[in-house]
Amino acid sequence: MPTEETAIPTTVEELDAAGARGMGAGFKRVYPDLYAHILHAIFDGNSSAAEEYLASGHDVVAGWWRAKGLIARGKDRPRRNRNSDRDYEMTGAEVWELWGEQPLEEYAEEYTWKVPRGHEMVSLVCLSDLHAQSRLFDKNRLASTIEYIREDPRRRWVCAGDLFTNASKQSVGSLSHQTVDIEAAIRGLTFGLKPIANKCIGIAHGNHDARIQNKLDLNWNPVRNLCQNLEVPYLGYMKHLVLHIGSQRYTVYIHHGTSGAATPGGRLNAGLKVMGTVVDDLTIIGHLHDEMQRKAIRRGPADDPDEEGRIPIVDYKQHLVMCASFERYGDWPQERALPPTPLGSCRIEFSGKTHDWRVVS
Repeated sequence: MPTEETAIPTTVEELDAAGARGMGAGFKRVYPDLYAHILHAIFDGNSSAAEEYLASGHDVVAGWWRAKGLIARGKDRPRRNRNSDRDYEMTGAEVWELWGEQPLEEYAEEYTWKVPRGHEMVSLVCLSDLHAQSRLFDKNRLASTIEYIREDPRRRWVCAGDLFTNASKQSVGSLSHQTVDIEAAIRGLTFGLKPIANKCIGIAHGNHDARIQNKLDLNWNPVRNLCQNLEVPYLGYMKHLVLHIGSQRYTVYIHHGTSGAATPGGRLNAGLKVMGTVVDDLTIIGHLHDEMQRKAIRRGPADDPDEEGRIPIVDYKQHLVMCASFERYGDWPQERALPPTPLGSCRIEFSGKTHDWRVVS
């Protein structure tokens, strides 16, 4: 039997010499750290062949590989040099198996927030639509906000997208209105936001940030690069958050936002539409360059039964928070006679003792 001193096998012959043939699921105990990778390399991702060699149950090896992020292929998949076999087409069975490997689960981002001793409330500062490349970008306002977040240990921040303008020939506005290119803008925001990176709960991207990604169908987004530079969570276009604040648990949904509404009523309806897709305490959106908040009530069964053992129907509070921008008025919004909108951030104050919050402009 193999031991810890046994060299890692790299061929079927070395597996035979180690007594692995017919070992079944016991192979995992012999090589507790590398069992999946050894088999994947030797059998070239052919899980059926590996299971036949070990005389294991169906889908045992394939399950090991999926758990380690390795691709499992069917027995009919021939070994080949993928660099040279350009014309290989997946079989119907392989396509069917591939579809089964697509992740269907969605998970929330969790954040534990310790309330400083002697305090009950903490503040989440909500940023959105910086448009840092725009010549109308209000950098001084953002710098003041950064200092506001930095100076108090009770404060954290989140951003709902459109950190960059990221203009292209196909987008609204002129490329000449951008002060720097996208790579320089990433460096600039990395430098500016670095002092408060350790207080960031997460950063989402917006439609402007995704322009290059969407136009060219590239798996590249400047906000992902920024998050990597700052070592903060990247939230995509939308993300559920669970905040553990003191003894309380709050659910928050970050969504960049939708719609091109130009009136307050249209913008409010666009925000309520997003909030209506989720069950949460707060929904935070950007995109519309306006500052609004709206409370709503949803009704449903209580978490716990009453004294008589019945489950009452109760009211749950839900709150929409729409974030303003850091882009001053001018250029194409002014050309189209769109009204000026508020600038800056808002904050949400959470209690760590009771399930309560308030939104402060």
